[in-house]
Amino acid sequence: MFAEWFGAQSFSGAHKPWDHKYDVVLFDVNPITKGFLGPKDFLDLFGHLPVAEVAWQGNFGPWLVNAIRKEEIDIESKYEVKAEIPEGVVCKGGRDHELWMCKIKTERYRDALKKLYEADWEKYWEAE
Repeated sequence: MFAEWFGAQSFSGAHKPWDHKYDVVLFDVNPITKGFLGPKDFLDLFGHLPVAEVAWQGNFGPWLVNAIRKEEIDIESKYEVKAEIPEGVVCKGGRDHELWMCKIKTERYRDALKKLYEADWEKYWEAE
């Protein structure tokens, strides 16, 4: 099981020690020898728990990447604890050993990375 621990002021995996508003959400399950659960199976089994929220269900394409980057679709968390700058989303499809996934980050997140890590911001960005 994979979960994310984050605070309202967390950014780029760094947490502020004075930030006492934290939360944990489950985002993936990989049963031994079965491969990762697909999005539908994950939600069917664990959707009643605090899990990563669904921002979009539908076909993946360049228009979706652009909409996420520009925050033209609602990617803001509905949980009480949320980041000041939305990082982006993880897109998933398929199931078991045929599961695919990719991370798409927002332009605001990229700009904040550039300010915080001027020399090496790209290592906190998306993998090519």
